[in-house]
Amino acid sequence: MKNHTLAALLCWALPLHSLAGGWPELNTFKPTEGGERDAALIVAIEDYVYVSDVHGALKNAEAWRAWLRARRVPELNIMKLYDKDVWHGPNDTGLLEAARKTARLVKPGGTLWFVFIGHGAARKADENGPAEGLLLDQTVQQTPASIAARGIPIESKLLPALTPPQGARAVILIDACFSGRDSTGQALSPGLQPLLLPEERPTPPAQLVFTAAGASEFAGALPGAERPAFSYLMLGALSGWAEDQDGDRRVSAREALNFSQAWLNRTLAGSRVQTPELRGNEQILTPLPKIERAPDLAAIESTLGVGDQYGDLMIAQQKRQEIERLKREAAEIEAKIQLEQLQKRQREEADYQARVERSWSAASPVVAGGGPIAIQALERFLEQNKHKEFANPREMEARAKMEKLRALTLAAERRDREIEAARAKRARQGKIRDTTQRRAELKARAEAEARAEAEVQVEAWAKARAEARAEAEARAKAKARAKIESWRRTEARRAEQGLVGLSTNTGQPDVSARQSAERPMSTRENRLWTGASLLGGGFLMLGANQVVQSAIDKNSELMNISAYLTYGLWASGLVVGVWGFMTDEPSSNQAHLSVLCDGEACMGAVMGRF
Repeated sequence: MKNHTLAALLCWALPLHSLAGGWPELNTFKPTEGGERDAALIVAIEDYVYVSDVHGALKNAEAWRAWLRARRVPELNIMKLYDKDVWHGPNDTGLLEAARKTARLVKPGGTLWFVFIGHGAARKADENGPAEGLLLDQTVQQTPASIAARGIPIESKLLPALTPPQGARAVILIDACFSGRDSTGQALSPGLQPLLLPEERPTPPAQLVFTAAGASEFAGALPGAERPAFSYLMLGALSGWAEDQDGDRRVSAREALNFSQAWLNRTLAGSRVQTPELRGNEQILTPLPKIERAPDLAAIESTLGVGDQYGDLMIAQQKRQEIERLKREAAEIEAKIQLEQLQKRQREEADYQARVERSWSAASPVVAGGGPIAIQALERFLEQNKHKEFANPREMEARAKMEKLRALTLAAERRDREIEAARAKRARQGKIRDTTQRRAELKARAEAEARAEAEVQVEAWAKARAEARAEAEARAKAKARAKIESWRRTEARRAEQGLVGLSTNTGQPDVSARQSAERPMSTRENRLWTGASLLGGGFLMLGANQVVQSAIDKNSELMNISAYLTYGLWASGLVVGVWGFMTDEPSSNQAHLSVLCDGEACMGAVMGRF
């Protein structure tokens, strides 16, 4: 490192040699920092085989190598291709292969430098692609076919090969033109000019491209010296010749380009028009330290024989060129803005459509289920995917499905209402039927219970009647026996006493009275007594009927029974009474007593029941 620095200082201490026309030799540079991560590929073709040579190309290339070494770019990272080493072979070998290898040498944060000094041309648009610029190798011939075959496409081949790694950048300087002419303005292929101008394409984001001239111009040499003008002036500008327009003591890409343009305009003095151009992001090139001092332009102009007589014209030309440049930049900026806006709109539309598709995919399973939930899902899909600018690609389909689902939902609701109405009608009919059946069952049960109760009552009444009759007969018989027994005792006592009965007239014992007492009742008398007893029983039964009527709250069945008994007793009494008057059969007191007992038993049974 020390020996390298010492050698550089010794070279700087040596006096600079000048070229013809007063131009500095530009072969030594002050050492500086910043190139440790860089790599470079320098391509220069001075000796072409079939077309005119590019004088001074190798000198400019060596000057660029010296500047890169002064920036501490590693020697192994600086690759060069001179004259016969520059070729374009099949399968993108040759220069393109070297470009790819050099790009891989750049470290993150570093810069890939590519410098080409030679001839260029333009390729016509054909089936292989659009029109674009070509860099011609050493063996190119003066025919369009050779130019197309031996030319290296810049846009489609070279720039992709010079793509730097992630975090690095590329600065590409091409000192060649694409008008199909050499440095003197002569056509490379006589009689076949003009060629179609190349189409400009967007520069990759990590690349900055400098070109020597416009599409219709040609890149020439320095006035008064055999050195390619653009690569020479750009190297001087980057080393410190460029005017520090922003006062930061550093040289930017735009300041270097403006310096080259201004010096070309002043030194060419209208002999030709050469307008260097810049494409890409100017911020890619980090401003370099302003180390070298610019040569005396006035002295160079004096040596070249140009000066004040053309000064006003040169200034006017510079202003015009600056205006044109500003217009081009404004147009580029506007086109770039429009392109960005268009791309942004396209991205937004693509994002919107992707969002719509995702939302539709999410809503589709719900919509497939049908019903009101599906309609709500479609309404939410339309509401969430509204956009002021873009049309929903699924809107028509969603609305058609929503209308269909609404019609199906209305039909289902109508069918449900009909089913519910029929169900309610059946329920009402069933309820009425159940109520009627229940009432019939209750009525039948009540009637059965009433019949059972009546049967129980009748059975109880019959049992009570039988018991009352038996008891009455027993009492009557006992009473009759008691009376007979009493009578017998009385008669026996009277017989013992000799008292037979006294006559009311004589006072003698009344034998007739005894006889009368001992005489049994006749059948007529017995029946008359029986009829009277039955009539009396009928009246008693009538009273009992009134009592029963008030006691049992007008029970129709029992009232009928008591009424029938009453009427039966009356009828029996009348029949027996009439029969007694009409007949006179012997009878006894037992029949009378039996009838009386029957009447008393009947009444007792009735009174006992109620």
